[in-house]
Amino acid sequence: MLNLSDKSNLSLRILSIDPGTVNLGSCFAVGDFGKKTFTVNYAKTFSIERLIDHTNVYKTETYSTNISMAHSVYALMRDLLTHFEPDWVICESPYLNSMFPVSYAKLTICAQAIQEAVKDHRFSLPFFFIDPSSVKKGVGVKGNDGNKASMYTAVTNTPDIIKGINISHLDEHSIDAIAVGYGAFKYIS
Repeated sequence: MLNLSDKSNLSLRILSIDPGTVNLGSCFAVGDFGKKTFTVNYAKTFSIERLIDHTNVYKTETYSTNISMAHSVYALMRDLLTHFEPDWVICESPYLNSMFPVSYAKLTICAQAIQEAVKDHRFSLPFFFIDPSSVKKGVGVKGNDGNKASMYTAVTNTPDIIKGINISHLDEHSIDAIAVGYGAFKYIS
C-alpha cells in the first residue's frame, strides 16, 4: 500500500486518459509531490476509427462497432501501459448528458475497456476515475465552461504543469488528458 503521509520525496509516473467515442486523449507525466510539479513527457490523441482499422480483428459486419471500439481501446491501452509502465492510471469518468445518452453508453464501454486493460496489465496497478468537474477545477476552469480554449489556456498557464514537450500543437483531447492527470495529482497533493 502506498503511504501518502510523507510525500516530500515521492514522485509517480502517471498515465492519464481522456476517453472518447471518436477520439481518445492520452498523457504520460511525472508528478513530483515534493516539488509539487507535474511534468508532461508525452501527450497524443488517438482516433477510435483508426484504432479499429488498425486492430481490425473484430471489424466485420457481424460485430458491433462497440465491440470493435472496446477491443481497439483495450489493445491501445495495453501498448501504452507496456511502454510507459506507470505507477498510476487516471481516467476521466463518463459524464451523462441527458441530451446524448447513446454517447454516454459508448463512453462507458470505452472506460470499461481502459479499466480492463489496466487490470490485465497488472492487477495491483492503481486505477482511478476522476469526474469532469474535478478535472476542470484542478486547472482552474469553471465547471460549466464548455469552451475548449479555456482548458488549453488553463493548462498552458498553470505554473506547476511543466511542459517537457511542445504542447502548442496538441488538440483538445490531449490537453484534456493532461488536465485529467493534473487534476488527480492536485487532488491528492
